[in-house]
Amino acid sequence: KSSPQPPSSSPPPQASGGALQASPPQHLLLSHFPPSALPSLVEQNPTLASHVLSLPIPLTPYLLTLSKLPLSLRSMEVVSRLASRLPLSEPHPSTFLRVYITNCLTSCASIPDRYLQSRAVRLVCVFLQSLLRDSGREVVMEVGVEVQAFCIEFSRIREAATLFKMIKSQHPG
Repeated sequence: KSSPQPPSSSPPPQASGGALQASPPQHLLLSHFPPSALPSLVEQNPTLASHVLSLPIPLTPYLLTLSKLPLSLRSMEVVSRLASRLPLSEPHPSTFLRVYITNCLTSCASIPDRYLQSRAVRLVCVFLQSLLRDSGREVVMEVGVEVQAFCIEFSRIREAATLFKMIKSQHPG
């Protein structure tokens, strides 16, 4: 009687020309996830959207798309996570944040329903406070005149008054 032989531990055969080799993640992402797919990903899975934006890819087209997204809790969540990782020294992230903030302010002003508008204003104010507090983002101060006018316009809302005081205390004058 012969004893059973253990299974062979040799590697699986390779296809000729390297067809079984993995494509680099950046190549896969760029070919299967264009910037136009970002809005739906942000709304369906903001955590995954944040992860995708942390990969080593050319960010500019994604930032442009993100800056034009409609005001929502999920888009702010993604922008907040992204802002905490972006260096201020690069011009695109700073421009992106200015455009996104300006769009948020404009969106709030254009909401006709007073209840929904108040909710949006509170959300934007908390978002801006977190940018100022957690990231020390000077970009909020770059749109300071618009943010202060926004706070004055919505001063009936506690979060807007708090944001106004926060801005004034950080940059008096």
